[in-house]
Amino acid sequence: MHSNVTIKNVSWPHFSWATLYAGVSVLTWKVPWLSFLAVVALTFTTVIFLVVPLRYIVLIWGLVKFTAKLRHPDAVHHVGLFDFLARVPSNRQLVYEHCLLLAC
Repeated sequence: MHSNVTIKNVSWPHFSWATLYAGVSVLTWKVPWLSFLAVVALTFTTVIFLVVPLRYIVLIWGLVKFTAKLRHPDAVHHVGLFDFLARVPSNRQLVYEHCLLLAC
């Protein structure tokens, strides 16, 4: 049982560092279209928070979250932010794609 705990403890920091690294890559515009998409999403979210009262936003979020299993019982749960960050390539992938474009 001790080895299972060790594996879980080792894999969690790797996941959190990878997520943090992907977030930094988005913020430094290493992948411009993903960074632009993030800016558009944040702008849209800001406008929504300015126009719609927080009470109604929380009400709608709660209805969507807690009725998801009733509406789609066989659906797979996805976390949107992690799906977005999973699309961000690492530096190694960016260098490889750049070398392919330049025919290194």
